[in-house]
Amino acid sequence: MKFIKHNLNTIIFFVISSVIMGCVIYFGISNPSEYVGINSDNISHERVKVIAVKSQDVSVNAEGIMQGVQELEVRFLTGRHKGKTTSINNILTLRQSVFAKEKQNLIVMLDQPTDDYYIATVYSYDRGATILVIVIAFFLLLIALGGNRGWRSAFGLVFTFVMLIFFLIPMVTMGYSPVAVSVITMIPIVVVSLISLTGFTKKTRVAILSTGIGVILAGVIFAIMGALLHITGYNVQEIETLVIIAHRTDIQIRDLLFAGVLISCLGAVMDIAVSVASSVCEIHELNPDAGQKTLFRAGYRIGRDITGTMANTLILAFAGSFFITLFLFWIYNLRFIQLINMDQIAIEIMVALAGTSALVLTAPLTAFIASRTYINKKLKCK
Repeated sequence: MKFIKHNLNTIIFFVISSVIMGCVIYFGISNPSEYVGINSDNISHERVKVIAVKSQDVSVNAEGIMQGVQELEVRFLTGRHKGKTTSINNILTLRQSVFAKEKQNLIVMLDQPTDDYYIATVYSYDRGATILVIVIAFFLLLIALGGNRGWRSAFGLVFTFVMLIFFLIPMVTMGYSPVAVSVITMIPIVVVSLISLTGFTKKTRVAILSTGIGVILAGVIFAIMGALLHITGYNVQEIETLVIIAHRTDIQIRDLLFAGVLISCLGAVMDIAVSVASSVCEIHELNPDAGQKTLFRAGYRIGRDITGTMANTLILAFAGSFFITLFLFWIYNLRFIQLINMDQIAIEIMVALAGTSALVLTAPLTAFIASRTYINKKLKCK
């Protein structure tokens, strides 16, 4: 009877979560961005198929990048010209090197100011089907190697993606506070992801509570750093574009950076919370008579070892995403006084240290919460 009840609860949970995803997707699709760029009504991106390569004058540089020009005959697969054929020139540069072959699908940018005249230029390879295959292969690998936990993790990933794309971004676009919307978005993400992975257990409750507090700590640390370093959402590189968009929409620019920090820290904080909660749970299962101090000390030691490697991983992840910019700064031979006082450098340091600090603080916090929760012998921690 207990087994049936447990599985019934699990089924109900996944059904409710799926319904929420469906509603969120419908909400996102029903509320597209109202921003209209200059001449954007005349521009569309369409799929085409290369019928023939009429001519080409292409050379390959020392790094294998093709440059030159191709004359292509293509047939439109989508859009108002679907089924029609036309000739276009494909210019290959170092930045835009799309080498076309016969029977290959491409994406073209179609600029049509009038009904009788248009200009089509090659935009990129048609990567949609390939990306879909890669994503499906990833999920199949995750499910095949992870088993029951694998498909549960896959469900949590899909739920997270849906909440970010179809709820968070549309809500921010509609003018709601990025910070408030980020917090509202993170609550179901944390709850669904952790329950999907670890079920309805005390371990899950510990991880959810610890994750919530950890993300709040990350936000507080980042806010303090921002005040000390005089960094706001107006210091980001894309501020010119954001200001133009804000004049035509209700987007609140100032809090976008802060919201991004909360989101970027969520995954790492959730990871450390689950790791420490699970470790203390295993120790409690092996030694049910262990007291709160014993469990806390064990969890603290385990968390200290985990944070040592995860902090390094987090810093390297931020450094990797910022590597090309750092490389250019080095090539330009910028002086240290100039480098350390740049807005971009200050922001990257703040994001990395806020996330890492939250990670370090979440480990002992989770150990403390777990040690107080698991000493209740009436309920198992898993």
